[in-house]
Amino acid sequence: MQLVKEHVEVCSAMMLFGDLYRLRSPAKRILLFPRAWLEDATGEVADPYLGTSRRLLRMAARRYGVVLMPMEPIIEGADSE
Repeated sequence: MQLVKEHVEVCSAMMLFGDLYRLRSPAKRILLFPRAWLEDATGEVADPYLGTSRRLLRMAARRYGVVLMPMEPIIEGADSE
């Protein structure tokens, strides 16, 4: 299981899932990511990294059999520091 909160963490998670796949690990692959990455921008300045992160998430699910699980923050605004 991997937890990513920032776009820069997606790449390292993908490398780990790639290694697990290559080594034929029987471990279940789960990726937790912010639910906000699924929502479309509503007139605000779009995050320039969002498209790449979405593409990598789709690739992880398709290529490595990763189960994608969007999550909500426990405390609203706690991640925005």
